[in-house]
Amino acid sequence: VWRIKISKGNSKNQNPFLIETKDGRQLIFNAESQIIRRDIIEEINKFIYPSNEGIFCFMHLHQHQILGLPVNLESVLNSHEEFTRLKLPSETLRISTINSKYEICSSYPPLLVVPAQIT
Repeated sequence: VWRIKISKGNSKNQNPFLIETKDGRQLIFNAESQIIRRDIIEEINKFIYPSNEGIFCFMHLHQHQILGLPVNLESVLNSHEEFTRLKLPSETLRISTINSKYEICSSYPPLLVVPAQIT
């Protein structure tokens, strides 16, 4: 979903809204009332823009902050243990340290799994 636009209806019982997707599709819906339209849009927005509540890594971080403990994200997810669990490296995949200083992509982890033939 790219955006949701509220439109004005032609009569009292028309409460249209438009959902536009990133690939250009447009979906037009009509709700029975403005209240129902608002509720539908709120529910859709929960999926489009989820809160951090209930997501494991954020719950773990929040618990540490409440207790005043130092946050060690490596203790939440140990990449080496996870790669071992996934039986990596393998014949077709290897572990790369190309992003070890977060210079390639700041939002990617320092260790990446890449095809073995990539240099």
